[in-house]
Amino acid sequence: MRSLLLTAYQEYEAILESPAPYVRFSQLGPDGIILSVTGYVASPRMVGSTKSELLFNILKLLRQEQVHLSSPQEVVVMRQRQQQLAADEEEQNG
Repeated sequence: MRSLLLTAYQEYEAILESPAPYVRFSQLGPDGIILSVTGYVASPRMVGSTKSELLFNILKLLRQEQVHLSSPQEVVVMRQRQQQLAADEEEQNG
C-alpha cells in the first residue's frame, strides 16, 4: 500500500521532487488503518486541484489492485427505549 501511494505521488507532475513525498502510518483503529500521504506543490493555488486529481487516481489504482476501502460501521443499541415501549404497550393492553 505504501509503495502504491508513493508511486501515485511521485508520478504526478505537479508534486515536487524535493521535498520528497512521504507516507506515514497515522492511526490503527477498529475500522482499519489510516495512512497519511504528503506531497508538495509549487503554489498554494495548486493544492485543491492536485489533491482531487491524486485522490481520483489513487481510487483507480486501488481498484486495479483489488484493494477495498473499509466502510465505517455504526451500531446503535436502544434497549431502554424498546423496554419502555413494551412496558407501555403491556400497560395499555393489560
